[in-house]
Amino acid sequence: MPTLKECMEQIKELVKKKGFEHGLSDEIIFGKGLFAMMELSEALEPIKKHGIDILKTSSIIREAVATEIIDSIFYLLDLYGILYDNGLAQDPDEVFNQKMSRNLSREFQYGRPSRALDSGEVILYEDKDD
Repeated sequence: MPTLKECMEQIKELVKKKGFEHGLSDEIIFGKGLFAMMELSEALEPIKKHGIDILKTSSIIREAVATEIIDSIFYLLDLYGILYDNGLAQDPDEVFNQKMSRNLSREFQYGRPSRALDSGEVILYEDKDD
């Protein structure tokens, strides 16, 4: 299985080969993020309309949902790759492993709105540089 970094490189080559943007600008970064959300939205649309059971009964929809989710991941890795190539992000595999380790050490069902209300925690963004 390829690493996230290897996937980013493959996607960067695909983007270049097919003539899509891969530069560092507000417009490109915002666009990649927006397209990722659009692809994920497309993946969820059949479930919204027909319920999760549609994936059990329709192989065509199941394949379409899987493809849209992967498209979303492509856009996110492309975006991350641009940031990484410009020194604005850490190695994605290291970040993934750090995040996984941190999440494994958290309490049961961390991050749920009901858990935050119970604990009084309301942190939307924590700037580590301050």
